Amino acid sequence: MNFSGRGTPSRANTIRRWTYVILIAFVSLSWAYETQALDIAPSTQVENWAKSHGEKSLTKWENAYSAWPYDAITARYQYPSSQSIQGSLIATTRQTSWSKNSFQAFTAELENAPREELQTWFYSSHLNVLTRSQPVIGNQVHVLGVDDISRYRLGLIQSARQSIWISTFLLNCDAGTEPLIQLLEQKSRSGVSVRVLLDSIFSQTDPGCLERLTRSRISVVRYSPGTLKIHHQKLGIIDGKSAWVSGDNLIGAQVSARSNNDGLRDSHLSIQGPAVRELAKVFTRRWKTATGETLPLPAPITKAGTTPCRVIEKDASKQDRRILHFIFELISRAKKHLFYNNIHVDFDHPEKSSVGREILRLIIRIANARPDLRVDMQTNHSRRPTDDHSMPRKPRNAFETTVIWAAEHLTPSPLSEIEPARQAIRALMERDNFHWWAYDGYQHSKSYSVDGVVTVIGSYNANDESQDQSTELMVACYSEALAQEHRKLYVLDWLNSIPIPLTRDR
Repeated sequence: MNFSGRGTPSRANTIRRWTYVILIAFVSLSWAYETQALDIAPSTQVENWAKSHGEKSLTKWENAYSAWPYDAITARYQYPSSQSIQGSLIATTRQTSWSKNSFQAFTAELENAPREELQTWFYSSHLNVLTRSQPVIGNQVHVLGVDDISRYRLGLIQSARQSIWISTFLLNCDAGTEPLIQLLEQKSRSGVSVRVLLDSIFSQTDPGCLERLTRSRISVVRYSPGTLKIHHQKLGIIDGKSAWVSGDNLIGAQVSARSNNDGLRDSHLSIQGPAVRELAKVFTRRWKTATGETLPLPAPITKAGTTPCRVIEKDASKQDRRILHFIFELISRAKKHLFYNNIHVDFDHPEKSSVGREILRLIIRIANARPDLRVDMQTNHSRRPTDDHSMPRKPRNAFETTVIWAAEHLTPSPLSEIEPARQAIRALMERDNFHWWAYDGYQHSKSYSVDGVVTVIGSYNANDESQDQSTELMVACYSEALAQEHRKLYVLDWLNSIPIPLTRDR
């Protein structure tokens, strides 16, 4: 059922659509508002210290917390409120070498990790068949954090001369997105072809925004990949030459997030080179399904860099396991280091089957079997997606009222998942090489990093909703330089996270 935003739907379609809305609010993603501002912004002192201490010990940071009793109910350490763990650690730390536990040594170990098997696998025909993708070489790719993506996105759009293609889950017109909206309107009036592909159901959060864009001759299409299905791919393509792939939505809280004024985190990729054409294939396929219109693919792009990448997508079908199988195989090949982050931990009942539990079970098995492997998992501590002002303080329509009610009454806080998951993980762990970081803000990234050379970023959450109900997109690249960029972002996030103890004596 495709909604293009044109014309008036029949009464039957209206009733059916609102039935879907109510059902999806109960069984799928939740978005709402929060009446108080986030108060856990990372301090400048912490960030400056992290940047100046290249040899920061990861273990030292955890030990600074573990000196105090751990409260399983609040998932926090009980140190005096007058004392700051971060502040005391920074004040007493000197630039010294902390042997193999230092960040410098940690990085060196990754650089010396055996990669022949991983590299061979990344280029293998087996992976071509498994993911229905091809490795494309010659790309220039960078990892962008919250401080960079908005500036990069606006800069790309400003440079557009022919076309702007955007695919996203949510798009709102609010104070945070106003610069983006105005720029899209300006480009459309100047003759640039602007196309925006949105999820059919959740685009109803701000129908006035879609009407505004349509009045500016922007082609806005509400796309439904099936009954009770979600379009969740997030990318932008400018003139068929440059692109971004992201985990964020085009809503004020996420577009305007900054590391120095907000607790929200996300990961993004900027891409130039042949991989952009592969992303264009993803967009044009979805656009044709939604509208019947066949868009011409951009001309083949010449080499822009040296990074090989794979563009891996999935349909809104439980049976489409291209991304999931790629993740499984990537995890199984980790030898030195595996970084994984997700919004929820999803391991409170490990005996049950779900995407999140299967991924964690595999990670634990690999960690137990490989004593030289370090695993770092990052999730949220207590804040929900509803705590990042994704919706206005007052709902603007019946749809938002329904979603807000479902979020407030049906969505548990991540805090409620931490202790059951902690106990379940501890029961299965045989080594002390699994580290869990609960970000003390709202972490929205969906990314993986293996052995300091493979980086994976995109829209796929490790949960049943992404696997069963959503179209998704991930980009995997093989590059030591890119992995280092990614590592700088997530290690900085650890300094604003609470280490969840997994040893049996805590």
